[in-house]
Amino acid sequence: MGKGCADRTVMTKNGYRGRGYAGELIKTALDKYGKEAELIFLFPNEDALDFYKKFGFNLIYDNKYSVNEIKMRQKPKKIIKLSMDSDKDRCLIERVMKNGIPQSNIFDVFKGGHVRMWHFVYELKDDLFYLPQKDSVIAFRIEEDVMNIYEVMSERSLDLMKIIGYIASENAQRVKLYFTPDKSFLKEGKLAEEQNNPFMYPFREGLTVCDCRIV
Repeated sequence: MGKGCADRTVMTKNGYRGRGYAGELIKTALDKYGKEAELIFLFPNEDALDFYKKFGFNLIYDNKYSVNEIKMRQKPKKIIKLSMDSDKDRCLIERVMKNGIPQSNIFDVFKGGHVRMWHFVYELKDDLFYLPQKDSVIAFRIEEDVMNIYEVMSERSLDLMKIIGYIASENAQRVKLYFTPDKSFLKEGKLAEEQNNPFMYPFREGLTVCDCRIV
């Protein structure tokens, strides 16, 4: 499994745009991390597609995985709702995030705590839960009969289908994953839907997204 690097955000303040600052940042990042990483990827806005093409980024398709039927429902487990306003809960999240291991052998993120924490504070603050039996933090949201799972973090290797069975409500009939699951999960015939289109910058010939773990 190769090492990769994610370019999350590049922004230029009004009044300073059009001077080449963003381009210099991209060049500096490629020069620095291109020697260490075998892959750099990003998720650009549509109006920035041509900008990134100038630096050699190529468009590939990402997938979103889903389960249309929840077959492994378990007896109700204790699930604790977490709050980012609680120092105790925040410390728990930071501990699991810091010591957590990758849950996918295809494509996963580690040492990316600052990025995850941003999403937890601004986008998923009402969707964070703790599963004590597995010492796991899970970000999920149920909308009508669909359970959207955004993040699963733990210091131990987890069986994702069992986790789904633990947290699925009686009304949930379908599950959507917003991350790439493990190969063992995919072998069970789960569906893949076309999702967003990340740009990839391959540093090693023949390297694909399926070979990388992002740091």
